[in-house]
Amino acid sequence: MVRMRYGGVRDPVGLFEELRPFRKRIRTVQDHCRPFGPEYMILGGVVAALDAAAHYFTGQPSFYAVGAAPPRPEGS
Repeated sequence: MVRMRYGGVRDPVGLFEELRPFRKRIRTVQDHCRPFGPEYMILGGVVAALDAAAHYFTGQPSFYAVGAAPPRPEGS
């Protein structure tokens, strides 16, 4: 597999680790909303978008579920 480089993102794992508290805070706010109400759903969309971005940039499908995995070896 070819290692991808994205302009402006030198350390995607580090970047998304820094965003982990933000994601946790969004989930905390969501807990105070009516389940499946509009506020609950939009905050769920924010979390889903962050999860999708983390997957895209890090290549780890469940980045926030399992934490940062060791970086993939070059050329794998």
